[in-house]
Amino acid sequence: MALATIKLFLDTRQMKVEGIGMVKILTTFKRQQKLYTTGIKVSSLDWAKLQRNVDENGLSSKLRDSKFIDLYTQLYGENSSLKRAKVILEKLGDDFTFEDFKYLFSKPTESVEISNKETNNILIALENKSKEMLKNERISSADLYQTVANSLKRFLTSLSNDERFELKLPILSKSKIEKPFLDFIHITPAFLLKYEKWMLKFGKMAQKQGNVSMPASQTTVGIYLRQLRTIYNDAIGKGIVNRDLYPFAQKGYVIPSGRNDKKALTKEEVKKIMTYDAQPDSFEQRSRDLWIFSYLSNGMNFSDICRLTWGDVNGNQVKFIRKKTANSKKSDQKKITVTLFPESFEIIERWGNKDKSQDAYLFPFINELMDERHKKATIHQVIKITNKWVNRIAEKLGIEGDVNTYHARHSFATILLRSDAPIPFISQSLGHSNIATTEAYLGSFEDEQVQGYLKALI
Repeated sequence: MALATIKLFLDTRQMKVEGIGMVKILTTFKRQQKLYTTGIKVSSLDWAKLQRNVDENGLSSKLRDSKFIDLYTQLYGENSSLKRAKVILEKLGDDFTFEDFKYLFSKPTESVEISNKETNNILIALENKSKEMLKNERISSADLYQTVANSLKRFLTSLSNDERFELKLPILSKSKIEKPFLDFIHITPAFLLKYEKWMLKFGKMAQKQGNVSMPASQTTVGIYLRQLRTIYNDAIGKGIVNRDLYPFAQKGYVIPSGRNDKKALTKEEVKKIMTYDAQPDSFEQRSRDLWIFSYLSNGMNFSDICRLTWGDVNGNQVKFIRKKTANSKKSDQKKITVTLFPESFEIIERWGNKDKSQDAYLFPFINELMDERHKKATIHQVIKITNKWVNRIAEKLGIEGDVNTYHARHSFATILLRSDAPIPFISQSLGHSNIATTEAYLGSFEDEQVQGYLKALI
């Protein structure tokens, strides 16, 4: 395959001052030639004199005029446009295209240097983050970072070369299969907006071969992009990418927030579920009981319920640290205290582990012989079964909309708020590190309650 060549060329066309030319990079590839300006103007006489005194060994010692030494440094030195152009040719190699050359030549000096793809590839950074999470047994986080990496690979594969050119991405060669590569400098507001729009059309990957990809939700888009932002921030901290290029700034790209759909049941709806006459010793009864246990236990996450041990129970209280924050580096992390109701003890009696040693799990869903991924899969199955049966119960009771394990947590928080409990107390009960997180959990007020509040105005 023919390789591209470059050399300096003095272009005197279209110059307003006669005898003055613009030094340009003349690039030749497959008998085509294109010019790229260096921005340096030189007189025709000086140019001719310089060319007579330059060879492969550099500037001739015969030419000692400081003007020509400076001109030589500008045109041929380590920081010259010619040097940068040579680096670009080396970087592109057999994959040279005029479009790629133009894009790289127009970028700042630091972005043209041959980069370490292992370091600068954000896809590899996401996968390394996933491996790091796995080592710390944070399976959900590990899976999420890997999922984001896979999503970006699908997005990059979907782009045409015209679209890649618009986003200033390297143009792909049609002659060979290339591994997905995404440099941190490619993550621009335009790139992120394009990715968001693609996610809202094709973000949910087809589960079976031959099926069509479906749109991802706005919430999913927000989650993926927050993980991407975390990796970008890590790269800034490591000096991999310049902070000035940060695309998530207020005037750049703003990550979308998911719709805050109502996820809280009313107190009356919760009571209906609590008093529902479920079939004894069935999945229906177990699912109702676990949902109630979560609601009464500060809206405890099901992963935390499954990981409770008998050692966490002390009289009528349970004290635990959320699995979600167990790996936090915060030294002042506090346990969440849950008060057990008579209904809570009945549920423990009905479904609790018969082994009541301190290290034994309170409920017999997982055990210490399982690795972390096996535990996660088992807990996921418990949640899936619970959602299925609680949703059926809600339908029988005439409760509108889906009801799942998340509703227990959101209902706990929102019902307390509607009972005039202070937000700091609710935040503490949920185990949130700040009140802003708590406010996101709180559902909307019913119309009657709004009208009651407004009456205080007059």
